[in-house]
Order: sequence, then C-alpha cells, then structure tokens
Amino acid sequence: MTRLSRRRFLASSALAAGGLCLGAPALATGDVIEIGAILPLSGDLAVFGHQARLGLELAAKEINEAGGLRDRKVVILYEDDKGDPELGAAAAQRLVARQHVLAIAGPITSASRDAMADTVAAAQIPLLYATDYEGGDCGRYWFYFSTVPNQNAVPLITYLNQNIGQKFYLVGADYAWPRGLFDVAEATIEAEGGTMLGKLFVPLTGDVDFEPVVQAVAAVGADVVVLALPGAKHWGFVDAADRAGLLDTLTLADLGGLATYLDKDRRQYAAPLYGCVPFVETDPGVQDFVEAVRAISGEDTVVTSYAMTHYGAMTALRTVLEEGGAVSREGIAGGLPGLTYALPTGQAEIGSNTHHCALPMFIARIDGGKIEVVENLGTLPAEPGCLVLPN
Repeated sequence: MTRLSRRRFLASSALAAGGLCLGAPALATGDVIEIGAILPLSGDLAVFGHQARLGLELAAKEINEAGGLRDRKVVILYEDDKGDPELGAAAAQRLVARQHVLAIAGPITSASRDAMADTVAAAQIPLLYATDYEGGDCGRYWFYFSTVPNQNAVPLITYLNQNIGQKFYLVGADYAWPRGLFDVAEATIEAEGGTMLGKLFVPLTGDVDFEPVVQAVAAVGADVVVLALPGAKHWGFVDAADRAGLLDTLTLADLGGLATYLDKDRRQYAAPLYGCVPFVETDPGVQDFVEAVRAISGEDTVVTSYAMTHYGAMTALRTVLEEGGAVSREGIAGGLPGLTYALPTGQAEIGSNTHHCALPMFIARIDGGKIEVVENLGTLPAEPGCLVLPN
C-alpha cells in the first residue's frame, strides 16, 4: 500500500514547482561534517533521548578516531525538543537553515516527527528516524532504523499467547504510536485465538491517575497486560498495579523500549516484563558494543535498543560515505536505499522501496532486575504498509 499525506503531497508539489528554496544542495565544508539530532534530553521522555544520544556519541567517536569521514570530523548538533512537537518543529527549522547540516537524527515521538515533516521535505534533508513506531510513513528523505508492528507487536503477542496467557488487556497513551500498535495487537490476538478483555488510553502529557485503570484491569482477570506507555507513564501504571497487588497475578508486556525500564530502584517487581526488541544488552554477541557505550557513559549504564538503533543510523550514514557517496544531503538520500550495514547484532538492510530496515529481532524478558534473551527470532523484514513514491 502506498501512502502519501496531503501535507507531504503539497510539500512535494511546491518543491517541484520551484516554490520552495530550502532544497538547495547542502555540502560539508572545511574539516567538519555536521549532523543534527533532535531528541528529548529533558522532560518525561528524557530516558529515550539519553539512550539515543549514547548511540550517536559512540558512533561519532569511532568515526573521528578512525580519521573522520573523507578526512572530516563528524560533529553532532543536539537540539532538545523535550518531547514537545512544537519544539521539535522549531528545532528542525533551525537545523535545516544551517546549509552544512547533512542529515537529522531523531526525534523520538511520532508527534514530533510529524510536526517537522514539512520542514524536512522542503529542505530535502535525510531524516534518520531510529525509534520504533506504528508504520505507514514513507518518503524519499525518511529512513527508519528501528521496528514497525510486524517486527515487534506481532511476534510478541504470538509468543505471549502461546507461552504465557491468552487473556489480554491493552493500556496505552493516547497518540498515534499506541493506537497503531494496538490495532495490530488486537488483530494478532484474534488470529492466535486469544481473548481481548479491554483497552484503555490515557493522556500522553500531564498527570494521570492510574488507580481506575488498574481497577479496570483487575476486574476482568487478564493474564497479560500489554503496555504502550512511554517514559514516566509506564512507571505510573506499574507503580499503581504494584500497590494494588496486581503484579502477583499477571504478566506485563511492553511494546516500546523495554530495557529503558531497568531502573535500579525499580528492579524487584513480582511481574516479569516481556518485549520484542532488536537488541538485548546481555546477549553475549553484543558485549563489545555494550562495553564501548559504558566506556563513555559509566560502567553501570543500562544499554538499550535505542542506543543501538541510533548507532546503526550513524553506521549506515558512515557506510554510504565510505563507499563513495556524495558528501551532500542528496548523496546520502540516494545512497541509503538498499544499503546493507553492520550492527552489533548482525547485518541490517534498508529496504529499497520502503526505507525501513530488516533487523535481527529477539523476544526478551526483564525479571528480578535482569534482562535476558528468551528467543532469537532471526532477521525480520519490515512491513511498514507504505512505499516510497517515485520522483
């Protein structure tokens, strides 16, 4: 299925008509290659932004220690959007106005990504989006380095239904990502012969009283509660469920960051937490990467898939330029489709006509403060539900 929003159609039409001038070629100059990064480095979603920054920083460090790209040092210009779409849109405008910024990494939320879509399209600047999302968003300058629902929600629900329990309740924040994932989760529950007992959405921002939510879950006797609650909202539900004694009777599953919830002070909840992710820090095969991250951030640092996918985005960009791609926005956008690049977990490939990545995937579990691989799913292709339209 090919999808192109009215907003993006108008942006593309204006470019074709010559109505916008932001798309002038951007080239690296002098001794520096500039990459922008728009992330929530403060606020409720800061845990995700800091993980993403770890991956970007490690990649830039490795590139620069190896002599840079085309003998030019990589510099990352950070903007803190605090998880606010308006701040994200303003940050994108500032970055694309710098004609030597060759690509933008981030943001974290779909709302922020959508808010900056017009600016990115008009500037013809590659957006390196390395956060799992709901799918359905394809464009020439958009590249997706994390997962879509067929890679995380479908395998997770299937595993839970076959191995943990068949009565599900879904709790998510009220915006595009949880709603899109829950549509897929519901269809998978039905296809697998499970039972949907209920679904609730809570506001993404502001304080939320989770006591009524926990009461609703407890009243129907769910086996599994599937969460799509980013950041502080995740802990709001888990804390309320713990106080109510609900964690003694059910299993939790998370459709987002999983290991971002390995908080030191919250490791001993009774209920295990399951997820389907492209990276698990205790996997023996990724220990060099984990140690490299901790060398720049501290030996107790939790390392998550957000660090790995943002590292992967920079690795893909590095691969394009080292293979001779033009050091320009257009050179990167033209070089990424179909690219195979190395991750700590194995090989990844960017779809030529989707710009989404086939990734090694794992069912993982947090229990007693430790995360472990439960099942290696191998490499799963991305099915985002859209195609990149020809120029």
